[in-house]
Amino acid sequence: MATSGGIKKLKSATVKQCSICEAKTDVKWRCTNCDKIICQNCKNLHKKVRATSHHKIVSIVKKVRKESNNEDNASEVGSNDTNDQGSSNGRSSSPKSMRPVVMCLKHQDCALKWYCSSCENPVCKECAKSEHKSHVMADLSVYLDRRQKKWDRFVKILEDKELPETLERMKRIKKAKMDFDSNIIAVKREVWMRYDEFMLKLGNERQRILSDLDEIQQREEKTFADALQKMEQEILILESSLDSTKEMIESLNSQNIKQNFDEVCEKVKKVKKTRCPNPEKVKFNAHEVTEKIVTHLYGKLERHLGDPPTPPPSSDDLSGLSTPGVDVSLLSSFPTDLPFIRTICPASTDEAWVGCWQQDKMFLSTYDGNTKQTITAKVMDMCLMSNGDLLVVCYLSYNLKSIGKNGKMKELKSDLPLYPTGVVAMKNGDIILSMVDRYDLKMDENSMRRLMKLDKDGNTLLIVENDLDGKAIFTYPAKVTVNINGDICAIDETGEYSGRLLVFDSMGDLKFVYGEQDSTFEETCDLSCCACDSEGRIVASDWLHHKIHILTADGSFIGYLLTEDDGIHFPFCVSFGSDGVLWIGCKLSREAPKGDIVRVKYKC
Repeated sequence: MATSGGIKKLKSATVKQCSICEAKTDVKWRCTNCDKIICQNCKNLHKKVRATSHHKIVSIVKKVRKESNNEDNASEVGSNDTNDQGSSNGRSSSPKSMRPVVMCLKHQDCALKWYCSSCENPVCKECAKSEHKSHVMADLSVYLDRRQKKWDRFVKILEDKELPETLERMKRIKKAKMDFDSNIIAVKREVWMRYDEFMLKLGNERQRILSDLDEIQQREEKTFADALQKMEQEILILESSLDSTKEMIESLNSQNIKQNFDEVCEKVKKVKKTRCPNPEKVKFNAHEVTEKIVTHLYGKLERHLGDPPTPPPSSDDLSGLSTPGVDVSLLSSFPTDLPFIRTICPASTDEAWVGCWQQDKMFLSTYDGNTKQTITAKVMDMCLMSNGDLLVVCYLSYNLKSIGKNGKMKELKSDLPLYPTGVVAMKNGDIILSMVDRYDLKMDENSMRRLMKLDKDGNTLLIVENDLDGKAIFTYPAKVTVNINGDICAIDETGEYSGRLLVFDSMGDLKFVYGEQDSTFEETCDLSCCACDSEGRIVASDWLHHKIHILTADGSFIGYLLTEDDGIHFPFCVSFGSDGVLWIGCKLSREAPKGDIVRVKYKC
């Protein structure tokens, strides 16, 4: 999108598709009114159509001539870009660094030469002199090369590792799903077969029991039929005897008295009384159908997990993608019992002093977390002196102390005017201190916050406290260090959750400020510590945003060395060892109650 200082995003010299007709052809024109990139045909049509005939159309591409004849400004700018890139990298530019020159939209005769980190825009030299004056600038070719290196490396990681591994995992997942589906189908089939088998046997058993009942019923019914038949005969005899006896009684009143009583009695006596049959009694002893019985008879479902799947591959590389052109690798990490790490001072390639003013101890730890020595002190900051002794400043102390190789602490200077919060010792024996009158962020007319430089005898060489207008520079100077150029780098805590980096030359003149909204990509920064590597680059820890920034010596933002995505949380302090290893005091999780030490190495 068009801006007053250039274009928001750098575009390639040849755009493959027109924004209007979407023709896949070389596109070299831009309509500033429509804010579209167009091809030659659409440009001609733009001029013919009445509604767009007044639109301003500009060329967006000029090619660099290979001959150094200085005929046009584009060739001259291209040559300057190449030279600048070579000097900034310390080596001649490679063929892959040759890029087509993209012209500024505002100054059409000027090529884009710089990258404004404050505005996130590529700008030309005229823009840099005007509306981008005092902004943080970086050489555009260097910035683009770093971006390309980062993205090329990312593409390589995706093509060579991440995508193939992901596709392979997808194949394994699909196969696992097929195996799972087959297993479920087979078990369901077995369940139904078991049901059919069980129901068949259950039906057979039912039929057998019913057949037994039918047999018993038929047998007992015959017994009852025989008994009833005999009873009917008995009834006939008894009824006949009864009638005969009644007739004999009636004959008593007549002339012919029947005398067959004995015969009737004998007949009755001969009748055999049929007993009631005693049939076989039947009972069905049905078992209670409990879940256990059903499970025992029918079967049950057994579940178990298979072997756990192979986890996705991981790498010791801490992503390495936070910073363009910077390769970061983890060397080691270990926990401490400190609430957070206030200061770290590497004593050798494998050991470092670690401390925090909230606890009355500092300790010498190895790279794997073994404590070799402990000293009682509420340390604010420490550094190594040229003679190998450890220089220490402590909480609520106006003194400078040192710890010798024998492990004993002694006072070097006891009459400091303010509380020292940070310290760095230079090779020539000079000492630079960050100092405050009290440990808070409140400022009034009597507040004193400064940097002070002392010689090896304790004499004051330099005080950095106020600007040219007499206003206080610092709110709370918390840390200080120097780079290979002798520049003084100081961390100034400006609020409870904000901090910035100020860099002065050796004479105390301010060179640049980093960490405010107009000098960084973040809306706010909470810089808490800084350190300088052997190339003069500045590494600064951003406690609140879980990031470690890396800058050039002149304050240009290179990128993030590490972020929360790399497992770094609340980085409070950073320090370089003599071997170039960066020691980081941080936490390895947001919820961790104690601080951790992480050692990383990077190439830039």
